[in-house]
Formats: sequence, C-alpha cells, structure tokens
Amino acid sequence: MLNQYPQAVVFSGHSHFPIGNPRSIYQNKFTSVNDGSTTYSEVEPKILSAGIHPEKYTNITEGLIAAVQPNGNVEIERWDTYRNEEILPKWTVEAPFDGSKFTYKNHKDTVAPVFPEEAKPKVAVSDNTPASCPLTGCIKIWRGK
Repeated sequence: MLNQYPQAVVFSGHSHFPIGNPRSIYQNKFTSVNDGSTTYSEVEPKILSAGIHPEKYTNITEGLIAAVQPNGNVEIERWDTYRNEEILPKWTVEAPFDGSKFTYKNHKDTVAPVFPEEAKPKVAVSDNTPASCPLTGCIKIWRGK
C-alpha cells in the first residue's frame, strides 16, 4: 500500500530489536524505521551464545526523536534512554523523497558488526569516574557496504 508513497517515513515497533543496529532503518519504496523498545530488548537469534535475551537485557530502553529540517530532510536521533546517551550516527532521510536519495537501501541483509580475532580492548580513564571509561581500539566499524 505504501509503495506508491516514497515520501512516507513509517515508524514501527514491537520488534524489541535495538535501534543501535544499522539495519533498524531500511529504504526500498519508502522508509521504514524500527523505533526500539521501552522495555527489554532482544538480539537476533544465533547472534550471541547467550540467546536472544543476554544479561541485563532489561536495562535497554530506547527511543527516537525525529525532526524535519528547513531543507526538508528528516533527521532521526536515536537515544539510549536508560543511560541518557545518544546512539550515533544520527539517521538522515534526505529530500527529495522520490527514492533517488535513499541511502539505507542495502542494510537489510548485511552481516552484523564483529570484533576482529586479534582485538584487545583498551580502557581509557580520563577523570577516574566509572562513567568515563570508554573501550577503544577493539571494534571493527560497520560501514554498511
């Protein structure tokens, strides 16, 4: 029904899949966005040995803030509302909405990000508080290609 409306941006939920997954936005004939979960999150089957409900999965609550920019683009912020942190990068649905600028077409069947076998996490402590101990140098960045 929406195939004839490429300007449609459909927000839907109840999948319980996290919005940090780049495949939570998909464009084909129109734009479809997973809006996350306000209670327990799930992971796709067979991704983790812990199953679809890994430890502390109840601590995952997420949401979106969508804003139409003056140039017509729709900017979508992704938020981890449990930690009050933005999940980056923001998604941008670019105008004109005729399908020519769909940049999230090929995310649906791509492989999830992985750590290289030789990865060794490094902890960088800047001010000796637990909230400022980011892990660096261990994740292979997903590029959507």
